[in-house]
Amino acid sequence: MRRDRGRGPGPYLAGALFAGGIAVGLSRRREYMLRWCAWAVGVPVVVAALYVGPGGAAALAASAGVACALEYGGLAAFPGWTVRRLPPPCPWRL
Repeated sequence: MRRDRGRGPGPYLAGALFAGGIAVGLSRRREYMLRWCAWAVGVPVVVAALYVGPGGAAALAASAGVACALEYGGLAAFPGWTVRRLPPPCPWRL
C-alpha cells in the first residue's frame, strides 16, 4: 500500500515566509532583514531534515546539541586548561 504524505506544512511555511519577507522589505529595518534571512535559511533546513525521517531528526538533534554546547562554553568562559583536557574525539576541541 502506498503511503501518501500529502502536502504537509511546506506551502504554509513558504507563504508565511513570503508574507513576512514583504513586511520586512517594506519596513526597511536592517535588524528585521537579518532576522528574516535567518528564518528564511533555517526553516527549510529544519523541514528538510524532518522530512527525511528519523535519521534526519537525529542529525538535527545532534547538531543542535553541539551548537548549544559550543554556545554554553563560550558564555561560561571556561579557562583554557579545561578545554585542553577534553579527549581528542571531541569535535569542538580547540
